[in-house]
Amino acid sequence: MERDGPAAKAGLQPGDVITAVGERPVTQPRDLAEAVAAVKPGSSVTLHLLRDGKTIEQKVTLGQAPDTREARATGEERQAQGNLGLALAPNRGGEGAVIAEVRPDSVAANQGLQPGDVILRAGDRPVKGPRDVVEAVGAARKDGKTAIALQVEREGGRAFLALPLKAS
Repeated sequence: MERDGPAAKAGLQPGDVITAVGERPVTQPRDLAEAVAAVKPGSSVTLHLLRDGKTIEQKVTLGQAPDTREARATGEERQAQGNLGLALAPNRGGEGAVIAEVRPDSVAANQGLQPGDVILRAGDRPVKGPRDVVEAVGAARKDGKTAIALQVEREGGRAFLALPLKAS
């Protein structure tokens, strides 16, 4: 979580686990993304959290995603990863490839990837732009792998996840 990012400004703390947004339960990352997306920016909502082993409620006002994270992909970048459900764009703020779109009910959505996430590594390759992700996924498929490891940055935090590769 970024020190001065939207989550911190809303009163969230590192280690908080969101269990519900309003009345919508959150059991996986995708649930959180869908619940937040359903709330109009500027509206208030109650988050149900686990913090230090205690259940608490935190009323927050949802903001608008900053323009720097709202990437719009075109051409080759839109086709990124075909049936994985991703559209990628260059990260104008630095390294990596920004996830511009995630198709609902796709492999990417099921793994909790969200627009605005930045892919920093794909497999064993550092990512400088969308083409690096496309090439890494292609190489993994060619090698017969069933998944590729992605290092993803979201709100200043970094995590690895295994993205299953469906047959083309």
